[in-house]
Amino acid sequence: MSNIELTQRQNNFSEEQDHENSQFIKFSKEKPITPQKEFEQKVETVKSWAEYIKNKIESGLWVAGAAGTIYYSNFFHVFFYHEKINILFSNIFLFCVALNVVFGLYAAFVMPYILKIDKPIDEYQPKIVYIGAASGFIGFITLVIAIWPAFGWYSPPMVFVMFLGYLNTSAFLPSNGLGSVLFGLIFIGAFYSHYFIPHDGHFHSK
Repeated sequence: MSNIELTQRQNNFSEEQDHENSQFIKFSKEKPITPQKEFEQKVETVKSWAEYIKNKIESGLWVAGAAGTIYYSNFFHVFFYHEKINILFSNIFLFCVALNVVFGLYAAFVMPYILKIDKPIDEYQPKIVYIGAASGFIGFITLVIAIWPAFGWYSPPMVFVMFLGYLNTSAFLPSNGLGSVLFGLIFIGAFYSHYFIPHDGHFHSK
């Protein structure tokens, strides 16, 4: 065996020993989990689950409130057929809804699957987010104005509950393209809910 090979083997052995020593020192420095630390970790886990359950309950209550409001008032039957509904503002509301639907389809399908853009829409096209938020606010106001002649002072709380209830349905949907589709289908289904409600609704003027 040559001196070069012997030296190389000695160097490799030294490197292995140094690695084992460093691992031993690292392991010896790690502090074992104390009962108090383990208890704190369990407390944090319980808090996380409690927060998760609380958020789901709150979202469920908003969704139930929105569904109850739509059913009891037969909201969309009144919106489409009541003679006192303001046509101008109802059309502005529907335009805002259509605009947000287009933006939603663009963000959920066009960007990731057609344009192959792997970025959130607020990074790729922040103007769309601003326009969508503005149209949502305008849609909220115009809807209240449109239904005011029929529902009066019930209008703002009804729209508020339905709006938050619809947003909170996302808490029970998957956070992917399928969730976006279901989110849109829920909205469309709400428009057709009056076909399945066996009364003309309450709250509105006759």
